[in-house]
Amino acid sequence: SSSGLNTQEIDGEVLFRRLVSEYQTEVKNRAQTLTLEMPGPMPRLLVDEVQFYQALTNLVGNGLKYTPNEGHVAIKVSVDGKLLDVSVKDDGIGIPADKQDRLFERFYRVRSSETSHIPGTGLGLSLVKAVAEAHGGAVWVESEEKKGSTFHLQAPVVVV
Repeated sequence: SSSGLNTQEIDGEVLFRRLVSEYQTEVKNRAQTLTLEMPGPMPRLLVDEVQFYQALTNLVGNGLKYTPNEGHVAIKVSVDGKLLDVSVKDDGIGIPADKQDRLFERFYRVRSSETSHIPGTGLGLSLVKAVAEAHGGAVWVESEEKKGSTFHLQAPVVVV
């Protein structure tokens, strides 16, 4: 298709279980917890698996990166008709309200004393946004400073 996506039907449950297993070592090393809540049975998804998975790893990787040791990141997947909603909630440092709009721009990073030690190019969230929009969806954040952040990726990719 002209969107440059290589879409195929995949097993949604397998995708999300793989996502969680990818971070097990990192989570253990930092005494964090990573939980996954999915509807049962999880439907099949029509996505570009490589790109979609990369977008999800960006969200989860960020959640863990900005969450202190012993912190918690929760992935929640819900389905409404064709719409898949993935939320990634962390109890990390949060994002100032005036910075939230720019988060999804290329190379933009919120610079602060609290984040200066965290590596990254700032490309991650612009990639997530591009992938979400290529799949007909969107990504956004809800966050309060000191209270953590919840990132939402929503796209009409459920096979009904």
